[in-house]
Amino acid sequence: MNMSRKTNHSSDEASATELAENEVKSQSVVSDIPGENHTENSQNDSVEATPEAPTSSRARKKRHLGMFLVMLLLLVSLAAAAGYLMSESTDEPENSTVNSTQTPAPANKNTTDIVGLLTKVSEAHQGGAVLHDRAAPDHTVSGYDFAAQVTKEDSSNIVMAKSGITQQGLETSITKIEALLTQNGLSKSVQQVSEPYWGLVKYENDDTVCGISHNRPDTLVNEGAEIYVACALKGKYATAAEVQKPFYAAYRAANPDRQTQGVGYPRISDSRTTGYKWAETQLYMEGQPTGAAGLFYLAPGGTWTFFTGTQQTLPCSDYSYAVLKKGYLDKQCFTATNSSNFSYVRL
Repeated sequence: MNMSRKTNHSSDEASATELAENEVKSQSVVSDIPGENHTENSQNDSVEATPEAPTSSRARKKRHLGMFLVMLLLLVSLAAAAGYLMSESTDEPENSTVNSTQTPAPANKNTTDIVGLLTKVSEAHQGGAVLHDRAAPDHTVSGYDFAAQVTKEDSSNIVMAKSGITQQGLETSITKIEALLTQNGLSKSVQQVSEPYWGLVKYENDDTVCGISHNRPDTLVNEGAEIYVACALKGKYATAAEVQKPFYAAYRAANPDRQTQGVGYPRISDSRTTGYKWAETQLYMEGQPTGAAGLFYLAPGGTWTFFTGTQQTLPCSDYSYAVLKKGYLDKQCFTATNSSNFSYVRL
């Protein structure tokens, strides 16, 4: 009986051992099935890595975004620097050219109130109202070789009549006028006496020219003296100089030895001959009109040409050339035999 128990016991242990070995074999068989063990491990790995994956991706995105912003800022900075350098390189030559050809206007500088200035002078010396019936004195504009003349319309003037005044009284009045002009920012530039009847003193500042002239009481004892003050802006002289330039050049070409300082504002007319023009101007010497009118003509495609200077109507025989006849066609002239017998220029 004991042996039977031992046998049964041994048989139970053998069965248990066999079951254990079978279980191990079954596990090994399961692990050897292709793909199953790898899949299971991969799934386990995925389950274990799942919480970490989003964190790592966000970090990478943040790093990429930071690098992108840094690069963007660098590109913007480089573009701004390049733009600044290009603007500096293009602006500097332009500014230097402007500065070399133009003189900037003085800061806080107002244009002279000519009417207001003349009103002060008139009120201080019992003068008349401000008028526009007497031209301001001539003035040489920078860049021109002659003295430009402005019109009466572009000038302002006053007249102060002094009856029974002596030479000393006249000089005293002018001295007081000069002092008033000086107080208002003008300085003496020229003083001259060009004819026995007139004296001229010129005052100017940056934008204005004024002239004081008078008749001499020793020549007009019965009529007394008259003092004139006339002013004009320098901008008007610049405009006049450009208009008068071709006429002065034509006059000097025909009269190189004469000392005429300038020509007056031209009066231009169309000729009766198509394409032709003629003009008249005053001729000036030493700042005063000579009393002679300068006659000029212009042929088609040509330049202004000086014809002659005169104080009266010309004889018809003076229009001897074909170009003169075309230029002055139908202009009044007188016959050579009788200066009171008027005719007209004919071809």
